[in-house]
Amino acid sequence: MTSTFPTSSAFPTTSARTLDGVTHIDLNFASAMGKGSGSIFVTDGAVQTVIDRATGQPKLRVVGATFTREISLDQVQVSGTHVLFDATGLPPGASLNVYMGAGTLLSGGKPAGAITVPGSASFTTPAGAAALSATLTLAEGVLKAGAPLEMVVSFSHAVNEVPASVFSAEHARVEYVSRSTDGLRWTFRLVQDDSVDSASNVVRLNLADVQPRDTVPHTGTVTSSPYAVDTVLPDVASAPEGHVALDLDASLVITFTEAVHWSADTETSDPEYREDMLAIWVGDGHRRIDFDASWLSADGLTLRIPAAVHQLIADLSYWIVLPRTLTDAAGNPLDEYEIAFHTDDGRLPSAEQATVYAYGSRHYGVGDQIEIYVSFSEDVQVGATPPALVLNNGKEARFVEANGDRMLFVYTVAANDDVARLAIADTSKLAGRVTDLSGKLLDAAHIEFDAIHDGYGMLAELVIDTTAPVAPAAATLAAASDSGTPGDNITNDASPALRGSAE
Repeated sequence: MTSTFPTSSAFPTTSARTLDGVTHIDLNFASAMGKGSGSIFVTDGAVQTVIDRATGQPKLRVVGATFTREISLDQVQVSGTHVLFDATGLPPGASLNVYMGAGTLLSGGKPAGAITVPGSASFTTPAGAAALSATLTLAEGVLKAGAPLEMVVSFSHAVNEVPASVFSAEHARVEYVSRSTDGLRWTFRLVQDDSVDSASNVVRLNLADVQPRDTVPHTGTVTSSPYAVDTVLPDVASAPEGHVALDLDASLVITFTEAVHWSADTETSDPEYREDMLAIWVGDGHRRIDFDASWLSADGLTLRIPAAVHQLIADLSYWIVLPRTLTDAAGNPLDEYEIAFHTDDGRLPSAEQATVYAYGSRHYGVGDQIEIYVSFSEDVQVGATPPALVLNNGKEARFVEANGDRMLFVYTVAANDDVARLAIADTSKLAGRVTDLSGKLLDAAHIEFDAIHDGYGMLAELVIDTTAPVAPAAATLAAASDSGTPGDNITNDASPALRGSAE
């Protein structure tokens, strides 16, 4: 039996006939056609054009359908003006439409227009032998990390085997769960397979590779309803960290990488175990606080904890644990929900003393290194420009490292650096170049030392001597004191004066 539906000149004449459970469909266009790219849909529903988030290209999405077949172009034959393809499992007597996107076919070597209007290419399924058909039913929800979706496949005929290879799932994989004893109902689970965030995806079932119990036609592809995939965990984008200078009278602000929302923990009412509460730890003690959803901004990107709630105090270490029920729209929990920081003490750092761990009078020559440790009132770090100490011989001790509340500077003695007592002449290269861990700069008014001390706290005696000693020249004897033998350098003077330099 054959059904034929003529259409306007812009669309093909559509005819269909069923033989051995296979419906042969012929689209006869006004001009010769060719294959482009995409798929052909046979459905009793309508279609919408949407943008594929993975490719950025338009594609068709079937809506309002109870039955759909997607025909890939490798299943299509083109002969002149005729575009031919087969479909199995079409409901007998059903009024079906053929849809395709722009460029699925070519006309004159150029992309042919889309067929998306119901009735533009339609037919009624002719009666014929029933072929194997199936429906894919997906559980409602969004496919996300750690939360598979159940998928049930119902076959029109008993089936012995459904290999995993018959499925093609976008951004997911299909895993077998169970089957009914009559072979008609098979249950699988859809598991996320990558970290792509995609709004519209489908599962395709290739009936040709299914093994029915009886010899019935089994070709074609069954397509599921669309499902969304979201496997990307939201995270904290910004929050207090390390030593921070905060306005303790203002709200504590935390931002997220994507919108989040809060939900109540309905599994327990015990406040010590509820996962929907905010916890603020100080030392070994903590407060558990009922979360107020109004603290979240309307767009879900910002959390503001009021000062009356957080009750932060200066110079204390805090550990804040966000509710585990803060999730994104797909139900993904926060990747990191713990925040640790230390509130600023409110005081500027001070440089308190410069120390060289040498005792007594110490002499240094060319190439010797002198380590000068500067101690501060609190832990410090280097600012934008490395600091230095200017010495009273015009040289500098260079910065080496910061370790807690101390900084190490090293001065290497060079030729002509001589000075009777090494001292610090200028601290201007220390001020403005050192900060505490909250970022507050050391200023000149808070540099409290003006000398170098030894390990006992006494003024250090550091002598820089780069001049080598010189022996006195040989004596020149006056004639009056000569022994009488010229040139023998023997004098009759019992206490001659020797002049030269030596040490």
